[in-house]
Amino acid sequence: MDDLRRQAQPGAATDAPDSASLRKIPRTDQLLADPRLAVAQRRLGRDLVKAAIGRAQARARNAEITPEQVAEAAVAELPASAASLTPVINATGVLVHTNLGRAPLSEAARDALTVAAGTCDVEFDLGSGGRARPASSTTTPPPSCWRPPPSPPAGRSSSAAAS
Repeated sequence: MDDLRRQAQPGAATDAPDSASLRKIPRTDQLLADPRLAVAQRRLGRDLVKAAIGRAQARARNAEITPEQVAEAAVAELPASAASLTPVINATGVLVHTNLGRAPLSEAARDALTVAAGTCDVEFDLGSGGRARPASSTTTPPPSCWRPPPSPPAGRSSSAAAS
């Protein structure tokens, strides 16, 4: 029992940080206001950023990093995106189902999706400020693969037209 009292006396050597250094660890709300972490919140979501902050604060409590390093440690462990998906090509459909499968999009198709995902002038006439005809903003007609196949002649069944 005397050994326990001696260890608990002030000035006894311990591995735990003292309360003064613990008070120096930035609060979560202060860290969320850091511009780097505020941007990350919009990109990744508040929950993911708060979890990274909590882990960095725990590292500071365990004396792995200094209180001044908490914000930097939280930023450093944030992922580039909130999704953990890895790009792969599913070639099962190529062999089993359609003989086409799910081909990756070309660079031009990806660029078109990026443009269409933002704000654009679809069905809006920039010159007059009014509504335009659908597809009037396209400069070229759609490729033939987008057009429906020709209809079978009238009066014949679809199976007869296919043979």
